[in-house]
This record gives sequence, C-alpha cells and structure tokens, in this order.
Amino acid sequence: MNHRVVLALACLLLFIQCVVLIQTRWVEDESWNTDESVTWMREGRLRMSSFNADLASVVDARPPLTPIGMGTTFRLFGIGIAQARMFSVVAGIGTVIVVWLLALSFWGPLAASLSAMAAATDLFIVIASRTARPEIHCAFFCSLALLLFYKAREKNSFLLALGSGLSLGAALNFHPHGVGFVAAIGVLLLIEFRARVFLEKRFWALVAGVALSIAPFAIWICSAPVNLQAFRQVYLGRLAVPLSEKLAAEWPRYADFLGFGNRKVPLIGSVPVRLHLALILLAAFVLVYRKNRKLAIELGVVVVVNLLWWADQVSKGPRYFAVIAPIFSVIVGVGLAQLSTLGKRRRQASALLFLLYAGTQLAGNVLWIRLGRKADYPQVAQGLRAAIPPGASVYGAITFYMALNDRVYYSYDRTPFPYALANLHPQYLILWDRVMMHGSGTGLDDFVGLRGQLTSFVRDHATLAARVPNEFYGGLEVYKVQ
Repeated sequence: MNHRVVLALACLLLFIQCVVLIQTRWVEDESWNTDESVTWMREGRLRMSSFNADLASVVDARPPLTPIGMGTTFRLFGIGIAQARMFSVVAGIGTVIVVWLLALSFWGPLAASLSAMAAATDLFIVIASRTARPEIHCAFFCSLALLLFYKAREKNSFLLALGSGLSLGAALNFHPHGVGFVAAIGVLLLIEFRARVFLEKRFWALVAGVALSIAPFAIWICSAPVNLQAFRQVYLGRLAVPLSEKLAAEWPRYADFLGFGNRKVPLIGSVPVRLHLALILLAAFVLVYRKNRKLAIELGVVVVVNLLWWADQVSKGPRYFAVIAPIFSVIVGVGLAQLSTLGKRRRQASALLFLLYAGTQLAGNVLWIRLGRKADYPQVAQGLRAAIPPGASVYGAITFYMALNDRVYYSYDRTPFPYALANLHPQYLILWDRVMMHGSGTGLDDFVGLRGQLTSFVRDHATLAARVPNEFYGGLEVYKVQ
C-alpha cells in the first residue's frame, strides 16, 4: 500500500478515536482551560474568572497560546466541548504527520507508515488529542522542532534551524514541558559540535528562534508588576519543593505508563497491562541501535533529557508522556521496519510485534472511550442549566464551568467558601460532586473541611432546588441560597 495512503488512514483513525463520544468525560483541567479561554475571548485578558479569591482572577501567567488559541476557536465557532477539543484534535493529526515525516527521513516509507500508525493508536497521543489541554500542542511543536533540526543539519540551513527554534518557542508558549526538548536539542548540538557549538550558525539560529517566539510573552510578563507577581506565584513556588520529594513521587507516573491500576483508572491492580508495550519499545530501540547507533543515541538523548526534566516537576501525572510519545512511535516504526528487512521469518515477527503494539493500544483506546459514556457531561449540563436560571451566580467545582459559562460562576477550587459567602454572595450551590466527596485523585481528602462548612450552611440557609446524579460526576445536588 502507498505510504501516503497509510498516512491518510492513520490521520483518519486518530480523528475517529477523537470525535466518537467527544462530549463525554469532560474533567476539571478542561474547564480550567476553558474559563481562561472564554474570558480572553470576552475581555481580551488572560485571567481566571471563577477564581475570585486568587491572583489568577486578575492575571494568569501560564503560557498563553492555549487560551488564545482555544478562545479564537470559540470566537469563530461558538463555545462548546466539541469546539474546545477540536483545537486539540487538529494538533493530534499534525503530530501524526510530523511523526510520519521523521520516520520517512530516518529510514523510508515502511518506517513512516508503521510510525504513523503507532502514533495514531498511542494511548497518550489519543487521550491528549481528545482533551482540551496543551500537551498535544506541545507534542506537535516539539516534534516539528526535531524534524526541522534534522533537516537543518542535512542542508546546513540557517533558516531551517531558525524554524526549529521558532517551533520550540511555540511549544514553550503552550506548556513549560517544551523546556525538555529545548535542552535535548541543545545537547544534540553539543554532541555534534562540542566546544565549537558557540561558533556555529545553526546554534545561534535556534537560539534566535526560541527568543523570538517567547519574547512577546516575556515582554508581557515584565510589563506590569502584577504580571510578574503572578508569574512568580505560578513557577517560583514550585522551586521550594525539595528535589528529593519530587523524585520520591515519580513512580506513579511510570506505574501509569506500564498499566498498573490506581484510583483514577482501576485496571487489574498489580498487573502491568502495558508492560508488553514497553518491552516492544525497548526491543525496537535495540534494533535501531544495531543499524544506526548515532540515530539511536540521539533519540535516546531526547527521551532521557525529557524524563530528567519531568523529575524536577511537581506534577506527576502520566499525561506528559504525550510529549515524547511521538519519539516512541518513531523508534517502534523504524526498529520494526529494520527487522522486516532481515528475512521472511523476521518480517513475520515484525508484523506480529507491530500488530501487538498498535492493536492492543487501539483496543485499550476503544475501551477508554466506551467507559466515557458514564460521564455524560451534556446530560449533567442540561440538568444544571434547568435548575439554575440565566443571570444567577453559582458556587461549585471548576468542572461545571463549561456547563454554566454564561452564568456568574465561582469555583471552590481556588475560592474558599467563607470568602465566597462574605464577598460574592452566590445564589446557587452545586454540592457533592466526585471531587468534593473524594478529593482530587491524589489519595488525599482535599475538601473535607469544605464539606463540613457547606453541610452546616445548607441546613439552615438553603433549599434543595434539584438533584442531578451521574455515575461519574457524583450525586450532584443544587441548592438555592435563601
């Protein structure tokens, strides 16, 4: 089959996985990003409208391209879950195309076809592509930067190296995890040029590209004291966490990658259901190393530098694997393509390994999407909107901001109830959602104090307006404040 046809099929496969049940399982971080995006669209300001007791309600100093890009999507196509997530779907398809181009340049059409299909079925790429978060955009621009880096080396091109830097800067404007790729490409340049690196035009082109991309955000941060204060609050506070504590908390990230069950994703407990994927990836890396040691070492550097960067981060979720999953897909595609050239039996082994790698991930993705039916967000939104009239003010989890974005919404995630009661006077309360009842998924009961405050308050000062139960979101009850 023509490798361009395979690319088209891979893009179509990813698209289908993204759009099926696209409005289900809308979660907290997505409403968080939606709040800032909608507020930017309406006000032209980067801030969180629902965090009224927090500095983020004045200015949000996180990288700006997610709210700007999603806000522009809302402006063009209206506010909705599909619109928010289609912004990520486009980046996911772009990532599959870049993976195809990388593998094509490394080994040829067969490697490109296998790599594209591996990317289109990769769990982390699929989930990131159907979620209103910045990781898939970061993955796209980081992968594009690596592709342009190799093209710049091949042609000794200043302009292509500049493009690589611009792409790295764009990744940084979506998520700080672009830093891992900046450092990794810097290490590749050091390996190539050693002490002469500062004399090379490609190095300075890359530096110039990164600087040009992040300059507008940096200028904006420095343009007002409150912007700088918000930036320090978001990032400098994380530096106070000891490195030893960060390292001790790394295992859950890798446990999720290997497929151990946990509170959020109850699989088969202590059985690593994704272990075979890690083993196939490792075997593919060995195959690449045997045929092209330089390429294997360079791709290994990209992966290891990113993992080291993550180790210093406070957030330990597995979703960041989406950023390096394109590299995993390239390694699998190139390694198994090389194996297939070593005779009929090894060609059969290559095909079986690839079917195991891509097929089991595709099956897992289908299961994940099916489970999302329990989290029927549109149905919950309909119940909440029926109970809470237009123009009313609401206090609840950030999760339900999207459902009520045309009401005045206050989130308990960053707005303590005593503050809301004294200063904001919400007219309705949304209580007993899964986060309020069970915490944020870290194993801690984050909101036990809040539950006690609200239980006492509604007993004397509110009346039950509606019940909106859902298996995923919890036994929601809406109270009208008297």
